[in-house]
Amino acid sequence: MPTGFPTAAGTEQVRGAYAGVFSSIKLNIEFFIDEVVVDGDHAFGRTTSKGTTLIHATGETVPEENRELFVLQRTDGGWNIARYMFNKMKLIRHPLPGQTGG
Repeated sequence: MPTGFPTAAGTEQVRGAYAGVFSSIKLNIEFFIDEVVVDGDHAFGRTTSKGTTLIHATGETVPEENRELFVLQRTDGGWNIARYMFNKMKLIRHPLPGQTGG
């Protein structure tokens, strides 16, 4: 989940969490596959993504660049995302108390 959001587990929590996220923003990103490893009924994929995010509340469009890790599980219906994590590639610097700038 995005920074500051609680972890979502299970189909209903994940659907609800992402419905909330995508009601606030619109992503315009491209994914680049860095690595895929398959072992039986499990696989993982490492990706990077880059593009922009439109923040609906302000109308501001900001750069978006992430690293992602997908863990997949094969079921009778095909491959499904079992776990997913991402983090920002750019460090957002916040000044320490008493400092100015970054």
